[in-house]
Amino acid sequence: NYAGGFCYMNNIAIATRALQEEEGVTRVAILDFDVHHGNGTSDVFFLDETVLYISTHHWGIFPGTGHAESVGEGTGEGFNINIPFRGGMGDASFQDAVDRVVLPVVEQYDPKAVLVSLGSDGHYADPLGGLTMSSPGYVETYLTGHRLARDLGLGGATYFLEGGYDLDALSEVVWGVHEGFSGRSVEYGLTEVRDSTGEGSDIVDNVVRIHKDYWEL
Repeated sequence: NYAGGFCYMNNIAIATRALQEEEGVTRVAILDFDVHHGNGTSDVFFLDETVLYISTHHWGIFPGTGHAESVGEGTGEGFNINIPFRGGMGDASFQDAVDRVVLPVVEQYDPKAVLVSLGSDGHYADPLGGLTMSSPGYVETYLTGHRLARDLGLGGATYFLEGGYDLDALSEVVWGVHEGFSGRSVEYGLTEVRDSTGEGSDIVDNVVRIHKDYWEL
């Protein structure tokens, strides 16, 4: 109900409602692994248990939303999951979040469609954010959506291009994900791993603590 952010229209929210209203899809999972909290997507579905929204993001930058305690309201309580990383966190922290939050929650939710917001602005080469994902680490994170959907019998996930402000990082991540759908690999140039120890494990611990009320974690 107001303009704010980087997008004129929220493509993934529009697609979700189209799936539900035109195709009768009962439950949709949206995975958002970029640097900004998807405040618009979160707001649209904040009261809605038919959409599971999971966001990893750099806490403290624009738009300033998406704290871990923001879990949804009403019938949507527990279906809005925020993993607000500090600057400098990257590959190992994202993998920890995938392993301990994303995989178990999505499997329990058992969605009938998986949609993924694919932005590369959490990359260490990106000029806007402060996260430190490498190209191969980011691709593996994004392919989580496809593999989950496949394992749930949905064939695969649907990806929506979003942020990414370094062209080399953007091209590597998008092409790597595209090729990963078929099990192929690409040669990456931006491979430095700046977070190999899981510096965000305390944040994932807190998210698990909060969402144990709603999911088996």
